[in-house]
Amino acid sequence: MRNVVRHVMLGLVMRPTAALVLLSFLLLGVACGGDGGATAAPPGPAAPAGATCEAGERTVADGCEPIVSEAACGPGARAAVGSATCEAVGPAACPAGFVAHASGWGCRPVIAPERCEGAMREALGSPACVPVGDCSVTSPPAGASVFVDASFTDDALDATHVRTIGAAVTAASAGATIAIAPGTYPENVALGKAVTLVGRCAEKVIVEASVGSPAIAVNGAKVALRGMTVRGGSTGLYAVALGADVTVADAVLEKNQRAGIEAFEEAKVSAKGVVIRDTTPSAASSTTNGIFTDAGATVRLEDGVVSGAADAGVGATGSSAITLVRSVVRDTVPRPDGVGGTGARAFERGTVELVESAIVASRGTALIAGRTKAVAKIVRSSVVDTKLDDRPGLNSGTAVSITDGASLEVDGSTVADNAAAAFAIAKEGTRAKIANTAIVATKPLGEAGAGVGLLARGGASVELLSSAVIESAFAALQASDAGTTLVLDRSLVAKTAPSSGSRKIPEGSGGTALAVIRGGSAVLRASTIDAAREAAIAAANEGSTLELESTLVTGTLPNAKGAFGHGVLALLGARVGVARSVVERSAAVGVVFADASGSVRRSTVRHNAIGIHAQQGSTIVESEAVPEAITGGEVVVTTDSRFTDNASKVGSGVVPLPNVVPPL
Repeated sequence: MRNVVRHVMLGLVMRPTAALVLLSFLLLGVACGGDGGATAAPPGPAAPAGATCEAGERTVADGCEPIVSEAACGPGARAAVGSATCEAVGPAACPAGFVAHASGWGCRPVIAPERCEGAMREALGSPACVPVGDCSVTSPPAGASVFVDASFTDDALDATHVRTIGAAVTAASAGATIAIAPGTYPENVALGKAVTLVGRCAEKVIVEASVGSPAIAVNGAKVALRGMTVRGGSTGLYAVALGADVTVADAVLEKNQRAGIEAFEEAKVSAKGVVIRDTTPSAASSTTNGIFTDAGATVRLEDGVVSGAADAGVGATGSSAITLVRSVVRDTVPRPDGVGGTGARAFERGTVELVESAIVASRGTALIAGRTKAVAKIVRSSVVDTKLDDRPGLNSGTAVSITDGASLEVDGSTVADNAAAAFAIAKEGTRAKIANTAIVATKPLGEAGAGVGLLARGGASVELLSSAVIESAFAALQASDAGTTLVLDRSLVAKTAPSSGSRKIPEGSGGTALAVIRGGSAVLRASTIDAAREAAIAAANEGSTLELESTLVTGTLPNAKGAFGHGVLALLGARVGVARSVVERSAAVGVVFADASGSVRRSTVRHNAIGIHAQQGSTIVESEAVPEAITGGEVVVTTDSRFTDNASKVGSGVVPLPNVVPPL
């Protein structure tokens, strides 16, 4: 390797800034200082003209450089190293009932803007409420053998004509259909045999249950219900025991205590066109869910709504599962004690799955999976408008929180317009795979004054595949702590914004696309970082590693105060490798190493104020290839890397650096 040579930094004036004091779960930090000047050797000449270029490269006068699209890429596409055209990223299309987000990235559900009431419900694709069922249907239905009418006179009563649903169930034989006439029925109904209960419609048939027991309880029987409103009861519909197989259609379950639908012990419930509304706790601190499953039970809600539930919209635990198909969970609220407001929960091997569905306007957390191998799946669905949990000392929000060994699978979905954080993935054994998804416009609200697209920490493992993170405020992605791994493959991070400011974050600071800190690890493969601020990609602390392969880092801007604007930043003992990548159009330095080590291999660094800079014990050396072992502080630049059209190729002196490491 050649001797290290000092170089003078030309024409660059940068202003230092004060250290930021930030919340510990965000991209935060202490400034990197130091007294030492930079030591650097200019990269040697590129491979001679006529050298053999690899796939995705083109021949230039002094060697080979990666092909990159020169056209501007609109929403749903990105420029990619190795491609002359823009490549698709994020959801391929919006499912029925959804429209493109205003940004052009991802999809939002189309539903009535205000909650529907009475025998009306939200329907995906309709901006107005629609009826629950059809009151013009033929009634009683063909095949009915027992008839219920609260207005029957005494002389109309017989073995098959009764005034109460309970009496009809007693009179019916197994497999019978019971027709219920319009009216209000003040009773709690127990079903232990196979029957079908058919009301005229939810508007006209109302079961008013007392709170001492479930409004409708099914024990080990195959039962069908449709065309009614079930109000009150300790639960709206309670299904228990293997053999309980309940079908519910065109019904409203409202103002039930504890749960609208509750299923246990391998019971099965299939609901279509059903509204579960305003589920209330039995006490101020009682756990409450619009739908709840446990002990291997399953509930499937299709074309349905869970609205205004206290505590949580849906909750699955004990190896049970809840599946929502073309359904909406909206406007969950806290219990009287102030806790809750979650859209969906999965614990203890429980599974919650959204398919072409939406969680809208939850409070605090839209979806959480945790406590022992729970599973959350989000397929062609949207999680939007999550609000802050504004309790004193919290004042934060997370759209999707996965922890404690749970797993998350996301495909073709959108997480948009949420407060504080879109995804938080935490703890050893926790895994998330997010594919073909858009994470859009995470808002800088609450005590943090910031909006993070995705936070991985505590040993979690996260993959982001062909996905886009757009318009995060303050930080888009963070990988923190030893054992944490974050992989970006064919993905895009773009248009990060500075913080809105709070008592802990100065207004206008931040805008980093990715920070890898405290021993975390990140790999970027064939990905794109576009229009970040302060530092597009940063790695800091001993044990932190960052690898870029065939990745484009372009257009890095200063923060709102005009400071910084570095493309790739390594500091405080981190190790960073840049291979077959392009770092271009940084307002400050393309690649910076400070008290850090790494390599730049077969890459192009161009159109930056300064191409590459090292300081605080880092030194740049030239080599034909990257050695197996790189000593501390050494930055190996291979001779097939190209530094072109930078205002200054190599910097010297001490360049001010942004803060990337939070205080413990």
